[in-house]
Amino acid sequence: MPGVASYGHRVMDPAPVSTLTPSRPVLTLAEAVTATGKSRNTLRRLLKAGEIEGAAQLPGGSWAIPVDGLLAAGLPLHRPDRGEAPVADPARDPDTTGQLAQLREEVTRLRVELASARTAADERGRALEDLRLAMRMLTPAAAEVTPVSGPAPDPGRKRWWNRSQ
Repeated sequence: MPGVASYGHRVMDPAPVSTLTPSRPVLTLAEAVTATGKSRNTLRRLLKAGEIEGAAQLPGGSWAIPVDGLLAAGLPLHRPDRGEAPVADPARDPDTTGQLAQLREEVTRLRVELASARTAADERGRALEDLRLAMRMLTPAAAEVTPVSGPAPDPGRKRWWNRSQ
């Protein structure tokens, strides 16, 4: 059956390049993914269903997708990333410059506090090492210490693991 691939999708006949010159630019699939914010699989599904007008699969297997077709399919272009916030120009906003100066002062103050905290931590570490050394000097040697593990075993008593005695 001509025009139908073995996996059930309709194969589009490649359009001549002269017909792919609409008033707006033509995008590849990767560029369309970036421009619309949709996944590659979503756009492929729309392309194979023929929902994007003027899109054509080229002989190499890549897609030529006109911007007009993306807009006609209801896909928004160049959506800002949801995680990004608009960046204000601090030179134009006097409130921002005041906040910026205040934040710089706070950063300077916190750096001084951090340096003093590190100095105090180093001093405490040296004092701790001195105390550990003093404790080692006060404890008796290991040879003088007798372990306290209960009564001494009876030499005449037989053990269960050594019944041959």
